[in-house]
Amino acid sequence: MPLPVSPLASSLGRQTAHGLIKWSSSVERIGIEKGRQEGLREGLLKAVALTLQSRFGQAGLELLPEIECIQNLATLEALTQAAITAQSLDELRPFIPKNPAQ
Repeated sequence: MPLPVSPLASSLGRQTAHGLIKWSSSVERIGIEKGRQEGLREGLLKAVALTLQSRFGQAGLELLPEIECIQNLATLEALTQAAITAQSLDELRPFIPKNPAQ
């Protein structure tokens, strides 16, 4: 039977199946979160690319250099949805920010 873990201890580490605490540093947690965010960004970029290719062919793929500069996940999510529903590339262009950090 696992031993009870104090709230302080559980906030500082992760409890294993045996009730033991596996400690993780703040640097490690930051690295894990950064990796998750980058993985999500890559997935969104792939979704946009596949959608642009299937809906607009080579003309859609020509937007990728601008799109690949986008860092903001909310912007990429909105762009992904817009790529699915847009009737033309002209409808999609307003979703591509002039400032790629957006």
